[in-house]
Amino acid sequence: MKPNRHRYRAWNPRNKEMMELTGFTIRDDGTVNSIIFKNGFETCIQDGDVILMQSTGLADKNDVEIFEGDIIKTNWHPLSVGRFNIGVVTFGVYEGHDDWGSDNTGFYSRVSDCNIVELPNFHGMRVLGSIYQNPELIK
Repeated sequence: MKPNRHRYRAWNPRNKEMMELTGFTIRDDGTVNSIIFKNGFETCIQDGDVILMQSTGLADKNDVEIFEGDIIKTNWHPLSVGRFNIGVVTFGVYEGHDDWGSDNTGFYSRVSDCNIVELPNFHGMRVLGSIYQNPELIK
C-alpha cells in the first residue's frame, strides 16, 4: 500500500460508521457540502453530518495508512527501547522544537504531558484504532 496525503475518510457520528472517500466539495464558508464515495456516488451533507480526516501520507510498521484521529502506539525515541506511548494523530499548529522556538504546522502527536512529536519522527508506529471507533483506547 502506498499512502497518499490527499486521501480522506469520514466518520459518520449518527451511524457510527467510517467511510472511505474519493473526494468532497466545500461551500464558500469552508464547510463540507458533499462527499463522494468510492463507487462514485455523491451525497450532500449538512454541517456536522461527517467528520473529515486526512491521510498523513505515512503508513505504520504493519503498512496501515495513518489518518488524523488515529490512535497510535509508538516508541517515540530510538533510545527508549521497550518504552511505548499512546497518542492521537492531530493536524494543526504546534510549538516548534527548533532553535527559535517557532510554531510549526503539520501532523503531530502528544506522547506525554510535555512532549509533542512530529509524526515522521516516530519509530515503530502502530495504528491501534481511531478516536471515533475506539475512544476507550485513550482513556
